[in-house]
Amino acid sequence: MQHLFKNNSALVIGGGAGLGRALCLELAHHKANVVVADIDEAAAAETVRLIEEKEGHAKAVPLDVTDKRAVEELVEQVANEYGRLDYLFNNAGITICGEVDDLDITDWHRVFDVNFWGAVYAATAAFKVMQRQKSGYIVNTASVAGLIGAPFLAPFASSKSAMIGFSLSLREEAATYGIKVSAVCPGYLQKEIYERAEYRGVRPEDVIKKIPFGAMKPKKAAEAVIDGLTKNLPMIVFPLHARIISWLSRMNPSLVTPLKRKTVHDFRQAKLQPAEREA
Repeated sequence: MQHLFKNNSALVIGGGAGLGRALCLELAHHKANVVVADIDEAAAAETVRLIEEKEGHAKAVPLDVTDKRAVEELVEQVANEYGRLDYLFNNAGITICGEVDDLDITDWHRVFDVNFWGAVYAATAAFKVMQRQKSGYIVNTASVAGLIGAPFLAPFASSKSAMIGFSLSLREEAATYGIKVSAVCPGYLQKEIYERAEYRGVRPEDVIKKIPFGAMKPKKAAEAVIDGLTKNLPMIVFPLHARIISWLSRMNPSLVTPLKRKTVHDFRQAKLQPAEREA
């Protein structure tokens, strides 16, 4: 596997924590030159420190993915610095959890600006670079929520559905240029994602404790992504519960209705009363 990444350049956007950090560490382990981009510069620097601790090669750069020009300039900068851009990982994302009635339209814009448009800015810029090279790999992190929907995560699930549609569409256009594209669709990975989320009308701890699946460690998740890339899979779906749920939903969406209804019931049981929200 190492020959796929050795001495290749990899730009990981959202590499400061969680799956993004784990991907950076895994890529560095396979001898790639990793550029860790994140809006949290300190988190990106910590990822680099962890890589260098193991004698890997990496550099950290601050990046706000909602800034189209900054994203495009970084893609070109990486390509110029290393002579090419071999891998782009779009892994930046935010989550706002709440009933649609409790969300403001600005919540939708914020989620799409980061989760979808930020990835489109990077992917289209990388696509131009990779067309010149006639090679490269664009990896977009979506979610199993984008395949089946997710009550109380409507903006997140919708942005990830858009990401999947974008990735599968670009994949066929890119193939004629020798460029690969995959959508990564994880299930529940780690509490950190939910701990960093914003909540409307409910306490985070009351939602987190009701999640029905055990967390997958970021390292295992990164290994699953890398394995999927070696196979050039259109969609890399993991862990097992995510594959089962997505398969059931493809067979008949009503097969996952009981799980979604339970989510609705649990969430509404945990919702704060108006007096609690004001306290």
